Amino acid sequence: MRNTQRILPALAACAAAGLLAIGVPSAQADSGSPGPTGIATPTVAAPRPTGVNPPAAGATTSSARTCGYRVVHVRRGSFLRVRSGPGLNRRPIARLRVADGRVYGSCAARHGWIAVKTPTGTSGWSFGYYLRRVSWR
Repeated sequence: MRNTQRILPALAACAAAGLLAIGVPSAQADSGSPGPTGIATPTVAAPRPTGVNPPAAGATTSSARTCGYRVVHVRRGSFLRVRSGPGLNRRPIARLRVADGRVYGSCAARHGWIAVKTPTGTSGWSFGYYLRRVSWR
């Protein structure tokens, strides 16, 4: 009894804040009959976090944000490979040079690899160690 007196107010506060979802089997919820304890238990839908919208139909869950990068840690006259996928086992499809200036790509890295688009329009992946973020859009 003592534990119940401590737990019930906390559960009520969580339910009021939308942090607790209480459910009953659908047969009981539809009929409105009391539950096995003789007390009717309401069905509360799980709350959706505020400020979070589900992705649109057909949209990917990747970040829509684009960042600008410049190539770093590459010797003058050398280049950074852009690969077909994230990993050294993927084939090189393009090159980035320090002289290329700003390169745009994803703001999120995947295991250290960043999706980029070269100045010539080729899309691929480069290792994030060699890219320094300089802008967001």
